[in-house]
Amino acid sequence: MPSTVLQNLMGISARRTVLHRLHVVTRFVIAFSIGLAIVFITGPGDIYLAVSLLLLSIILILLGGIPVRSLSKFLVVIVTVTVFIGFSFIFLTQIPGERTYLEYVLMRIETSRGPFMWRILISDRTLTYLFVYCSRIVIMVFSAIFLLGTIDDREVIWGMRSVGLPYGATVVAALFFRGISLFADDFFTVRDAMTVRGVDFAKAPLLKRLRLYFYSLIPIFSLMLRRSYDISLALESRGLSPTSKPPIIYRQMRFKTVDYLVTLLCAAAILGVYLEKTF
Repeated sequence: MPSTVLQNLMGISARRTVLHRLHVVTRFVIAFSIGLAIVFITGPGDIYLAVSLLLLSIILILLGGIPVRSLSKFLVVIVTVTVFIGFSFIFLTQIPGERTYLEYVLMRIETSRGPFMWRILISDRTLTYLFVYCSRIVIMVFSAIFLLGTIDDREVIWGMRSVGLPYGATVVAALFFRGISLFADDFFTVRDAMTVRGVDFAKAPLLKRLRLYFYSLIPIFSLMLRRSYDISLALESRGLSPTSKPPIIYRQMRFKTVDYLVTLLCAAAILGVYLEKTF
């Protein structure tokens, strides 16, 4: 079994499940439908939609065979972003609600147009807004994990070729997903080289660590340019171009009945959410 994009990127391998039997385009449709539904989450009135999509994304990760314990790195990032958004929401917004849990004046300045107050106001509506906006980030991350954990670059080519897309477009898409793992490999190579030269990322302060990561982008971009040149030479030596039509297809992927049903279900769900928001 080829390595998935998530395995090449983070070393997280997923076991084969029923979802892996779906057509790769169907898996793209599922992830794209979830991402499109996030657009309709705009306020507290969409809290049920946010909860539904959050539960759906978690179920997809479990059904995709992705081990939950290995997602601790993503959870740390999600919690950090959520805490940052939470503090920003509390200190920069004042949303009154039916119940007020905390109200505290931080600053009061008398002006010609009246007093200006900077205060903290935490109400039930504030918490609802915070949950809705944070859930959008979590849903987006979980849907990306589901997609990257269930596809590989070979499946992208086979699946896109099976629906009649040009071979050049399939190669570009496959190189894009493969490039994600190559970028991760280059990043760890550069970081290990900097560590050997005496750079300690673990003990460095946050600002210095960010500056070190910024410095590491220079050799990473150099490696990316060199790798792009090597790939272009490899494609040219094989006689491949955007208009190439390979005469042989080694593996054919066909849409099954379940693929049509899942695609229609996703389209119906997006249409239903759109009609509900519009009318």
